[in-house]
Amino acid sequence: VPRPEASPLPLAFQPTARSPEYVFTGPGPLRLVDAKTGSVLAVVEVPGDLRHALLIVAEVASRAPESRRCEVNVVDDSALRYGPGQLLILNLSGLSLSGLINRHHTILVAGVNGPFRADRSAVLNLRTPFRGRTYQAFADTLVLEQGDRALLLLLPPYQRGSLEVQSRILLDAPPLEGRQRSR
Repeated sequence: VPRPEASPLPLAFQPTARSPEYVFTGPGPLRLVDAKTGSVLAVVEVPGDLRHALLIVAEVASRAPESRRCEVNVVDDSALRYGPGQLLILNLSGLSLSGLINRHHTILVAGVNGPFRADRSAVLNLRTPFRGRTYQAFADTLVLEQGDRALLLLLPPYQRGSLEVQSRILLDAPPLEGRQRSR
């Protein structure tokens, strides 16, 4: 819902790829509403200076299914901020993560991290502390094609108590004149 008196606009979400591009030109905040119940799932403030905002919407786990809520992370998706050969990491894992990205030590905060230089590949080895030791939480080599950039989503472990995070990778080319190539 772009403003309080407006009608909701239906959104189509893709779990592993970019959804269609939507245009929002009104003053904030943007409200995401459950079409069936009318309840507000999330309220999002998109900074007015962002021309290309990517919204990452994740449902927050709840013990009561009727009280659905979403967490929304806003990413500056412009080619100037996040261009070819770069990697952004969105840490939604709930774990403290640190380690190496292409041999450079880094500490990941919750939310958006980077961009990191990846060029054609990025070697990641991330660890998390537990009971005085650190354990491998994520390790992979991400391969990018010429002109691509990557967004790595680090999600909570599949099993409660596990220290191995789930991941999803989104590879694409930065937007050029309003067009984007996704895979």
